[in-house]
Amino acid sequence: MFNNELKDIFANHTRLQQVKRNGDMKIEGEITQYQQRNKSVSSEGYSAQTELSMTVSVRFVNNTNHNEDFEREFTATASYESTKSLNSVQEELVRQMVKDLTDQIFNATVANW
Repeated sequence: MFNNELKDIFANHTRLQQVKRNGDMKIEGEITQYQQRNKSVSSEGYSAQTELSMTVSVRFVNNTNHNEDFEREFTATASYESTKSLNSVQEELVRQMVKDLTDQIFNATVANW
């Protein structure tokens, strides 16, 4: 899902074409963190909202200008009511976070082009 979304954003918003080797840019990385935590507490002292977060580590190489190369982490979060189970909301929240992450990576890599 993540890989395809990233490929799609470049295909739909640039003239770049995916090649197997010797491309103008190279993006690689991995999901390094996926976690949930309590975000807010109700007046009764119970968790009211839970936050899900995903972090990816990205290595970017610009073969036309190596001054723009970087290695950094990108994080996206999404919240849901604690009365709901993670299983019932996870698919939609992951979809939202993947969209946010791919937008961040796209902007960080081709904003100067």
